[in-house]
Amino acid sequence: MAKEWHYAIGGEKYGPVTSQQLKALADSGELQPSDLAWTEGKDEWKPASGIKGLFPDKPQRKPTPPVPASDEKKVSISFQSSLAHGGKYATAIGGICGLAADFLTPLGPFNGYLAIITALCGITFFLMWRRLSKEQRSNWDLMIPHQAMIFSVYLLLAFGFWYGAAAMCDSGDNGVLGANITAVAQIQNTLLGIESTVQDIKKDTSEILSETKKISGNIDKLGNLGGLKNEPKTPSEFYHNARVHELSGDFRQAFDSYERYVSFDQPFIDPIDSYLTLLKSQNGYQAAAHELRKLKEQFPSSTAIEFVSLRLETGQERLNSLEKFAQSHPEFGPALLDLADFYSADQMPNRSTVDMGKERNYLEKLLEASVTGKFDRYFIDKKFADNLLADARGRLTASENGAATFQSSQTVFLANHNQVWVMDNKATNIFYSFDQNEWNAVTDLVKTNFLRRGTISDQRIFDQSKLVYIKYLDHRGQESQVFKIGIASVKQSSPPKGLGQPINPSRFIKD
Repeated sequence: MAKEWHYAIGGEKYGPVTSQQLKALADSGELQPSDLAWTEGKDEWKPASGIKGLFPDKPQRKPTPPVPASDEKKVSISFQSSLAHGGKYATAIGGICGLAADFLTPLGPFNGYLAIITALCGITFFLMWRRLSKEQRSNWDLMIPHQAMIFSVYLLLAFGFWYGAAAMCDSGDNGVLGANITAVAQIQNTLLGIESTVQDIKKDTSEILSETKKISGNIDKLGNLGGLKNEPKTPSEFYHNARVHELSGDFRQAFDSYERYVSFDQPFIDPIDSYLTLLKSQNGYQAAAHELRKLKEQFPSSTAIEFVSLRLETGQERLNSLEKFAQSHPEFGPALLDLADFYSADQMPNRSTVDMGKERNYLEKLLEASVTGKFDRYFIDKKFADNLLADARGRLTASENGAATFQSSQTVFLANHNQVWVMDNKATNIFYSFDQNEWNAVTDLVKTNFLRRGTISDQRIFDQSKLVYIKYLDHRGQESQVFKIGIASVKQSSPPKGLGQPINPSRFIKD
């Protein structure tokens, strides 16, 4: 006779069932090992787990033997494997990130920052590793702190390499890639005009604060202007009242007077510029830009409004707009002054000799234009215009006779007949030609702090009857003027005395 079973689940009793039925209940999960079961012949109910064959037997865990202290070879292999594993990913990530950070060097020394961060992370993970037991330290499969520490070290090496390479090759503000590849430098200048934009914004902010202080503190100027014009009717009277209100701090009335002046659509730029400055100082940059856009729509033919609105732009965008404006309005002298200002030392402290030459060129054109009245005719305040011209004359004289005279008077020359020297620390590529048409890149370019040198390999450079034409690119990809040098006149073996830094010939002349 088959054995019959009774079982209890949650205090409820069931059965009888056959052994096969009980097994089926266990297999389906309806009967758990902790449930009770009883059959005839048993003294009491017992857990179903005690019934042989009802539930599968659990495999006995074998204790993990401790790693022998003497098994240094296995630990070493594990460590080497971890180094290879960490290096595979960290090297790739560090190389890519280091490359990107080098490209962004004009915005800041990011590889240096990354090296410091990874060094701190590596030290932190090392201290965590030191606090572990001896057995735990040997387990190099752990992500933290073991793998993390290895990863940080690899990243530190990658970022340190890029930062050290930039320092060793004297890359300046362009990084390793920008200093050695002209195309990269040009892309940096195009895409990373962010820095110049930020500097322009800082400058604008400083000007706003300065103007606000001037407006609130220079009440003494009111005496020179005189009092308000009662019942103003002419543009000059409205502009006069606007300045009086502005200097006295009554900005609401000043805005009203400026708006009345603008309605006359006059060709003068100083009232519009004063209005723009007041808008920026009182309402902010965005409000000023919005108001100028409205005025351009209201007076689309106003050259003065169009020109002043360009002063809201920054960086390369402003330069492009100014150059385009100057080409389409050759009679508008104030545009030449703004272009000269763009290349000035105040707005471009990290400028090249090409930049300096452009400033001088625009200043010369400005002074030529002023002779025929193409400058002061656009100012309602003639004294203010005269002061601007006087400042331009002073800047031109300083650029011709100042401390950097060598950069303008003798920027490029030959030494030893075939050695091209460029006295511009921003030069990146030198080119030469014997007919001004077929330009060739100079080989063997050597960079120093103040000098650039290239060797002309063409044998025609030793022909005393010929002329050599030389030009170069600066760090922003701008072409210099073409320098024409008579080969027969070349006598010096090194740069003239007093130019640049003291020269150690062994640094430049190869055997």
